[in-house]
Amino acid sequence: MKRRASVFVAALALLTGSACPATTPGSEAPEGQSAGARRGSAAAITTSEHQHRPREAPVARYGASVDHRLSATETAVLLRLESGGAARFEHDLALSRMMRGLARATPSRNDMPPELVDGLLAWHGIADAPPQVMIVELTPDPADCETKPSAPCEEPIEALAASARALLATPGNWKVGVGVSKGPGGGLRMMVGLIDRAFEIQPIATQAPAGKSLRLRGKLIGARTKPDLHLVDAQGQWRKLPVMRANDGGIEAGFSCGAKPGVYQVELFATGAHGPEVVANFPIHCGVPRPKEIRYTLERVGPKVPTATVEGENFRALNEAREAAGLPALVWDEPLARVARSHSADMVRSNFVGHVSPRTGDAAQRVRKAGIASAVV
Repeated sequence: MKRRASVFVAALALLTGSACPATTPGSEAPEGQSAGARRGSAAAITTSEHQHRPREAPVARYGASVDHRLSATETAVLLRLESGGAARFEHDLALSRMMRGLARATPSRNDMPPELVDGLLAWHGIADAPPQVMIVELTPDPADCETKPSAPCEEPIEALAASARALLATPGNWKVGVGVSKGPGGGLRMMVGLIDRAFEIQPIATQAPAGKSLRLRGKLIGARTKPDLHLVDAQGQWRKLPVMRANDGGIEAGFSCGAKPGVYQVELFATGAHGPEVVANFPIHCGVPRPKEIRYTLERVGPKVPTATVEGENFRALNEAREAAGLPALVWDEPLARVARSHSADMVRSNFVGHVSPRTGDAAQRVRKAGIASAVV
């Protein structure tokens, strides 16, 4: 099971007066690109395979402290965030380390492949769900804002900080990271990553020998309850693990790497204000070395592609994955699709991501309101 990445990106380049066109296939090739593949009607969606090797050494334990120093410009962005007064957050050095890597690696401000984000989170020892990302891109960077926050850099820094402060004003256990770097095309990216941390993990190894027993320990944050731990082994076999709970939100669970080497995926759920949510999700390399590079697929949607085409392509990809796992194909149901579209629009309007809406309830309630008879939702 892969980390279910959900990266919210606010691209603020236009606010800085540096209107940069979105990257299109063939206009800018990220490092390590291999031959691309096409799928979908009239090449509505194109994919290509890539590799990225981070400059920083991989972190040995999730949740461990890291040695990282902010640049002068990154420090200026962080100070501007703190100057807002009302925003309460904690600066997370590991997240800043990761955000600098993301600024350096992501193909364009409009393209942040989930596999790249997942890989960078694991590389830097972050077990949380993916961050929300605010980004300003300067192309070119005549004032050298990468290394010194001079007067011409004030406007983009303030635009970035103002956008992040707006999110920080909402309730949450906010952790913040700041990264500034030139990207693959030479443009300067300033990024702020924000995580509403739901689980404080105690340090745990990112790799272990085959057969090694490990313990996951930590504490749920806020009003989250009902921890639910899943493990997917190197053969893709899923199992649910028992979790010991304490009254203060602390949890503990044990699991083993198993005799067969490979990558094991650990995924911890908890119930929050909007229903079940992923509060931690990370790979453990059992009996195999960690890779020296991050491999990811870059997927791009062509211009003026209708939503229905994207829906159809994702549904087709889902059935392909089910077939590969030996499961029967699903059948498209348009009334259910309308319920899903309505919930998607509700999340956009109400600025949340979750199964439970303050307006429409949970999925089963939405299906019942639509007059759809179903035994299981």
